[in-house]
Amino acid sequence: MTVSLEFIATQLQRVLEELRQIREQLDRMGNRLEKAESRDVELGDEMTVLTGMVLRYSSEHIAWGGVQRQLKRLEERIARLEGAQPTSP
Repeated sequence: MTVSLEFIATQLQRVLEELRQIREQLDRMGNRLEKAESRDVELGDEMTVLTGMVLRYSSEHIAWGGVQRQLKRLEERIARLEGAQPTSP
């Protein structure tokens, strides 16, 4: 069986085009993932506060206390990272 160089070149061209399309799809998916990750980071504190409010209003005092401690630890960590003294309660 003989295969011409033209046929091989056509097939390689098709493979290269499909590879380019796949790379474009991966780039788009990567961009969407980056946006989703940055949105999660931005929403993290908001979700903590909202969760705490829900717990507080539903009389979950023990759970609310845990959220308050978590926020306090975050404040202290930020203060240490900034080189400042933590605020008093």
